[in-house]
Amino acid sequence: MSSTPRWLRVIAVPGMLLVGVGIAVQSRVNGQLGDELGTGLLAPVVTAMFTFCVGVVITSLVIAASPRQRRNFAHFRRSLGTHALPWRFIWGGALGTLFVLGQATAVGPLGLAVFTMAVVLGQTAGGAAADRVGLGPGGPQPLSVPRIIAAATALAAVVLAGVGRLGSGGDASTTVVTTLLIFTVGVGVGTAIQQALNGRVGAVAGPYVAAWLNTAVGSVVLICALGAALLLPHDFGAWPTQWWLYTGGPLGVSFIAASALLVRVHGVLVLMLCTIAGQMAAAWAIAVAESGGVPWTTHVATTLVILGVGIAVLARRRVV
Repeated sequence: MSSTPRWLRVIAVPGMLLVGVGIAVQSRVNGQLGDELGTGLLAPVVTAMFTFCVGVVITSLVIAASPRQRRNFAHFRRSLGTHALPWRFIWGGALGTLFVLGQATAVGPLGLAVFTMAVVLGQTAGGAAADRVGLGPGGPQPLSVPRIIAAATALAAVVLAGVGRLGSGGDASTTVVTTLLIFTVGVGVGTAIQQALNGRVGAVAGPYVAAWLNTAVGSVVLICALGAALLLPHDFGAWPTQWWLYTGGPLGVSFIAASALLVRVHGVLVLMLCTIAGQMAAAWAIAVAESGGVPWTTHVATTLVILGVGIAVLARRRVV
């Protein structure tokens, strides 16, 4: 990464911030779609399956229409199972299904801002672990001050936001909120590992092939999960009429492809930090715009995370 041109490293930063904005917007979209489709496990599974299947269609059309992408796809097929791309690096889409399921399940009870903070904590921890063991294309990187700062601020923000959510008088009980927070933190860990694995695929075959593989693997996993969800109690409603509730797939393809490209410029940690800042800012803005009455803890927690990200980025620049 040291040979990366300075201009590319500079323009990659707003790109990574926009990745975070896209993730927050997709969380809002899929959260409402899951709520409107019904209750039980079936609604979030169908929401996630729709998102991934649309992603497969979009990425397949892009690859089929571009000679360059077809060559990249052929190279991807030749590389599978070799030293360049071992089989263990192709399963990022399976972890991605957890993120979309989390969006459809937890955004409603937790609220978008609190959900995003819990994901942020998991992303921070998962990004540090992915860098430490060398999952990303940048190879192994040691634990450092930026990782400690980012993890500490994210943890403090999640605790503060969770307390504020419980004190806001919502319908969700303490047990439900706590369970969903723990689950969402785990989802964030999976998201960080997913981006590292997608970065590996992107380094071999490009971001569009990485996005295709991610959505294809996720679709297969979700089709299998659909069978189990149909056997469980559920109440599935009519498909909503708002067009924007069906944009989760295109949004997912956009930030998956962008992440697979940008992780090669700055590594998993910096991608996570900038993505976190974009997520938090967008989630806070959406929450304020929609309700205006978010708890004061949400304002403080959002500021805390963004401040921690800023300090972590500056600290990293001083040690690099």
